[in-house]
Amino acid sequence: MSITLPAAPATSPVSSSTFVAASVAQALAHVPYREVDLLRVMEKFAFWCVQHELLLENRTVFTEAVIADFVRDGVRGLKDASRANMRAQLRRMAEVLNGPAPQAEKLAPADPQRPYLKDEISSLRSWATSQKVHHRRDARLILALGFGAGLSAAEIGEIRESDVTADQGGVTVRVRAGRIRSVPVRRVWAARLEEVAGSSSDEYLVRPGRTSTPKNFISNIVARGKLSTGGPNTQRMRATWLLHHMNQGTPLLALLEASGLDSLEALTRYVRFLNPIDLAVSQEMLRN
Repeated sequence: MSITLPAAPATSPVSSSTFVAASVAQALAHVPYREVDLLRVMEKFAFWCVQHELLLENRTVFTEAVIADFVRDGVRGLKDASRANMRAQLRRMAEVLNGPAPQAEKLAPADPQRPYLKDEISSLRSWATSQKVHHRRDARLILALGFGAGLSAAEIGEIRESDVTADQGGVTVRVRAGRIRSVPVRRVWAARLEEVAGSSSDEYLVRPGRTSTPKNFISNIVARGKLSTGGPNTQRMRATWLLHHMNQGTPLLALLEASGLDSLEALTRYVRFLNPIDLAVSQEMLRN
């Protein structure tokens, strides 16, 4: 079966097509599926992982959380039965390639979806400020859309100037493709977006003047920039945004709507990062 996939991010040790072929070859003898079926699902899975800036290695992508996200968001147009079958195939491959789940769980601290700490966010602000003039605007906008609105890399690349609006309540960003929604931007990150709010221009917000969004658009911008203090990862910025709202007690239905998530299941992986709550405070909240 011929497979044509986008190139993996610069940090990936292998190309997408090599990763797909190697994964299927290693798992084929140990799973009850045909090679052609595994290649088909792995082609879609690897493409989605590349689009979400995940490192193409077994212990990064073959996890329950990543597989669940892919089945939920990456193949929405398929029937439930087809999506369930894909999930079963990927889970069986994960068991073969990663071994028992507890062994894989030990790598959780290196998970690319780990939220950023305060000092890391400060370093990323410094990273944006240190860019050359023609990169600085884009770097700051990427941080504002990631930390301020929790947008994915693909969503950031598609935002137009006219998608940013402002009123007395603050700044809002409209996502017009994929998980269509309007996202109120955190005030601490809104200043950069206020500068373009209200524009009627249909130009892309990041790197205006282009006519399309290339594959790995955001990761390529980061890789080409000045990296003395490190560049941002959009998955971790989104995780940081989600965790902030969970810690602040943002109503869950409002958070689901703003994030584009379908269920609370996607939030459970962040529970271990939540700030501890004082017993007296928690008891009073529960009583009220």
